[in-house]
Amino acid sequence: MDEVAYRAPGTAVGSLTELAAYMAGFAQAFPGHRFRIGEVLEHHDRSLARWTQLGGQDETASTGVSAARHHEDGRLADITGFFLPA
Repeated sequence: MDEVAYRAPGTAVGSLTELAAYMAGFAQAFPGHRFRIGEVLEHHDRSLARWTQLGGQDETASTGVSAARHHEDGRLADITGFFLPA
């Protein structure tokens, strides 16, 4: 199934294929970076996750939150990411 949408500042994609390509480009732009998921809140078919983007030396590069809607089977259907001000 290819039913997922993702939005963040400067991007919007509408399929799993597009999301995978966006994430691959993000990984190339930020080599060695990774995301640490913090608190996750959920109810019904929605979730809110706090995350930290870590650089190659595990330093905080940015922080943010992502809001999501889920398909009935739990897969992500629609994600909106927000980078928090420093």
